[in-house]
Amino acid sequence: MKTFPISAASWLALIALLNACQPNAEVGKNGKTLDVAALADDIEARIKPDVMGYQIVVFADGSLRASRAGGNARQAADAPERKMGVGDKINVASVSKTVTAAALLHALNAKTISIDSPMWSYLPKHWPLHSSIKTITFRQLLAMRSGFPKNVLSDYGSLKAAMAVGATSSRLNFSYQNMNFALMRFLIPNVAGGYSMTPMPDNASVQKINEVEQKQAQEYTDAYMNYCQVNVFDKIGIAPNMACKPTDTNPALCYKWAAPNGKGTDWGDMSLTNGERGWNMSALQMATFMNALHNTYKILPKPVADAMRRDTLGYDNANILTNTGLKYIKKNGGYPASNNAGEVGAWLFGFENEVYVAVLVNSDPKPNTSVWTDVVAAFDEWYK
Repeated sequence: MKTFPISAASWLALIALLNACQPNAEVGKNGKTLDVAALADDIEARIKPDVMGYQIVVFADGSLRASRAGGNARQAADAPERKMGVGDKINVASVSKTVTAAALLHALNAKTISIDSPMWSYLPKHWPLHSSIKTITFRQLLAMRSGFPKNVLSDYGSLKAAMAVGATSSRLNFSYQNMNFALMRFLIPNVAGGYSMTPMPDNASVQKINEVEQKQAQEYTDAYMNYCQVNVFDKIGIAPNMACKPTDTNPALCYKWAAPNGKGTDWGDMSLTNGERGWNMSALQMATFMNALHNTYKILPKPVADAMRRDTLGYDNANILTNTGLKYIKKNGGYPASNNAGEVGAWLFGFENEVYVAVLVNSDPKPNTSVWTDVVAAFDEWYK
C-alpha cells in the first residue's frame, strides 16, 4: 500500500485550521452558548499530570472548536525527543472497531442487506462452519452478542478454526470478544463485492490450502482497508494514506508511566490482524470521524448512524447518563502497560448535545486515575 507523507503545506493548513477554531457553540442547556475551549482546558488540566503525552480534540455543533496537546510524543531514550501534537498518529487499538462498524454498515446499506441477516454466507467459501455459525447475524457481531468463545486471536488461521468450533455461549448476553470485529475484514469485502480473492481449488492438498490462504489473508486485509479508506476516511477527507502500521517519520511512541526513561513502542504492523484493532490515527482524525459519523452524516445515512448510538453497535457503551442528565456514547481502545512495552489509551465520546471528544494518550495513567471519568467530570462541570 503506497503511503503519502504529510507535506509542509498540509501541516500549515492544519495549524491554520486549529488556530482559527471558533470556541463558542450553542450546545448548552436550552441552546445556551458555551465556550468549548473551557471544556478542553478542564480536560487537559485533569489528565496532563497523569500521562506522558496527550491529545484532546473537541467538535461541537458540527465544527472543530478546540484542541490541546502536550507532553512528549517521543522520550529522550528514543531520539529525537519531541513534543506531542494533535496530528500525531498512534495505533488506537479498539477504537478501530467503530471504524469497522461504520464500514460494515455502509456496505450493508449500499447493498440493501438487513443488519439482522445471517452473516455466514459472506465468509470465505471453503471455511468449515459449525451449524451455530449459520444463525449469527450481522447485528449480533456488531453488538458483541454472537456467543463466540473467549480469547480467539485475530489472524486468518485462528478465525477460520473458530468458525469450525462455533458459538459456545448464549447470545442473550453481551460478551466483549475481539473476533466479532476481526471477522468483519472478511465480511466487508464480500458484502461489498468487486474485490478479487484467490479461489481455493477443489480437493486442494494441505500445501495448496496453506498457499492459497496466505494469499487470501493479504487480499482480504487489503480489500478491507481499501473499503475503509474509500467509504469512511475519504468521505471526510482526513488522509489519503490511513494504515494499520506506523507511516510517519519518527512516529509517536507509547511508554510505561513507571519507567519514564525506558524505550517506547509503536506497536508495529497489525494489518493482518486488523478490523478489531490496528488503525493508526490522531485525536484530530478520531474526532473528525465521529463528528462526521453522527453529526454531518457523511459516512452513513442518519437512521443507520442513529442505530449505532441507540443499539450500541461498534461502541462499548451507549445511552449512559452524565450527572447533568445528558446521554452519551463511548468507545475505548488500549493496549495495557502490564502486557506490553508501553501503553496507549484512546477514547471517543459522543454527547447528546452534539459535542464529540477524542482523547489519545501514550502511556498508562498514574495509579488511581481515569481518563474516562476525567472527561465526563469535566463535561459535567462545564455543562451545568
